Amino acid sequence: MARIPAAFIIRRENKKACVSVDEYLNLGLIRRLSLILYGIPSCASCKEACKALEAADYQVTFRDVRSDPLSQSEWTNLLGKFGTTLINKKSATYRGLSMLLREAEAEIQLLSHPTLMKRPVLKDGDRFTIGWSADVQAVWLD
Repeated sequence: MARIPAAFIIRRENKKACVSVDEYLNLGLIRRLSLILYGIPSCASCKEACKALEAADYQVTFRDVRSDPLSQSEWTNLLGKFGTTLINKKSATYRGLSMLLREAEAEIQLLSHPTLMKRPVLKDGDRFTIGWSADVQAVWLD
């Protein structure tokens, strides 16, 4: 029997044996999971995460925070999940900020410079992760 990728959820009410992922999909026993990846196209971690997630059969929707900026309420939601760790204080963008902007609230920093966001941020329903460390990879790929 084929190994079911981590990106699939098995519906347990129907226990018919199948031999391939396609059969599971066709019978409605599993569904492909989709998630949103917030980042920028030039980010190496975003590229790596997107490639790994797609290889694990996730349907990834890439949201470029530079060309499709998040709204104030979206930033508020992410800041509620991650706090100030959402700001990448090691980035060249952060180091280039004026002292006034560095001392401003995180939401103001992100609204004016969305690339300050630590990347990638992954969202699947109510589940969020930040970065692409081994721990984050284990959440999505194991």
